[in-house]
Amino acid sequence: MNIEINRGVKEYLSEKAVQDIYIEMVNKGACCSGNVFVPVVRLGKPSYEERYNFFVKDEITLYVPKNINNEKIRKHHN
Repeated sequence: MNIEINRGVKEYLSEKAVQDIYIEMVNKGACCSGNVFVPVVRLGKPSYEERYNFFVKDEITLYVPKNINNEKIRKHHN
């Protein structure tokens, strides 16, 4: 997973006075397809912070669910 925060996003977050964002895995599956989880970016901190790892990039704190954590995320986190 490669996460980039482009200038437009930074400007949007600045306008909203938000410095925290998180990725929520939303189930978009239907009865025939089963569970299909899609990542959705949300503003603010997640409700259950203990289920997330986070890192700061360009003065923005990004929370990523621990269950989708990978080597690239860990490098940014440390």
